[in-house]
Amino acid sequence: MTLSRRTGFLVIAVLLSGLVLVSPFWIVITDSISGPCRFVAQKEWSVYQIDPDKLYWRLIDHDSSRVESFSLLFFNRPDYITVSLAPGINAGRPVRRGQTIAHYFSHDDHGQYADLAGLLDNARARLEFLRSGEKASVLAEAEKALAYAQQERLAFEPKLKRQRELYSGNLISEQELELSEDTARLLRINVDLQQARLRTVSTGEKVESLAVAEAEISRLQDQLDLMETKLAVERVSTPIPGIVLDQLGDSVLCSVSKDDTLVVQMPVHENRIFQVRKGQALQVSTSDRRLTLKAQVHSVGRKVQLVLDQPMYIVTALMPNTEYDIRPGMTGSCKIVLDRISLLRYLARTGAR
Repeated sequence: MTLSRRTGFLVIAVLLSGLVLVSPFWIVITDSISGPCRFVAQKEWSVYQIDPDKLYWRLIDHDSSRVESFSLLFFNRPDYITVSLAPGINAGRPVRRGQTIAHYFSHDDHGQYADLAGLLDNARARLEFLRSGEKASVLAEAEKALAYAQQERLAFEPKLKRQRELYSGNLISEQELELSEDTARLLRINVDLQQARLRTVSTGEKVESLAVAEAEISRLQDQLDLMETKLAVERVSTPIPGIVLDQLGDSVLCSVSKDDTLVVQMPVHENRIFQVRKGQALQVSTSDRRLTLKAQVHSVGRKVQLVLDQPMYIVTALMPNTEYDIRPGMTGSCKIVLDRISLLRYLARTGAR
């Protein structure tokens, strides 16, 4: 090999060595974070009956990871309810906002309504009798009615005392105690009415009796109107439009998912979460790679969660789902595009992990 050829090879070797040494400074690559993800509905509303005397429903906003609304119905322990889905509410069926999903029937409420209606009829009959004039032939009947009302009130006093003791010991609910208190008040009012009636029959005190009877009718009518309003709303309506989901448990009566917009949830390790910012480009693929879509980081979680025993933060993105058949619960993969950095910085960043 001639001297000039050896010199040429040496120059080439020096140049290549120099390129290798300086390449980490001028070669630029795009850094990214890749990992699994799952698709969830933007909003989900569910109705639960975990106990026979409790019915509640809640609306979860997966976009903000919070419970948007919560409602609870608590029934008296002696009561029992019947809950049934509205006709046509089947899995996979679309429903509109405000549509009735289920009806519930409270036997205790209907029993109270019947009792109030009977008391109101009796009060109206007494008022009509007072307006028709006193009759000596009904004096004995009025005395018997008063004696019966007094005995009924006295007989109820031990039960009321017992209910108060049970409530003090947290053995019954406040609603049960209120029901007993209301019954005692009705019995006392009934005694007053019977006394007024007896005075009317025996002494002719009609003015006072008429006022008491009219006030009783007004009070009972108000209670009856309130109960009618309560019975009229014995239904549960969805606050969102969406699709009825399959029943996932014995306590879940029905769930509605608003999936025209999906929330993509991607766990990111705590060592890299500082690199993620809202608005960064994000690429989403379904698990079968059938669809690959572009989106942007919508939110970065601020509460750590353990995923496979690793500290993770949840990064989300919003994705319209009107043209695709992606269903809540499906999984996929995500890649968050971070920034363009030199090879040297990338190697340093990788080594720091």
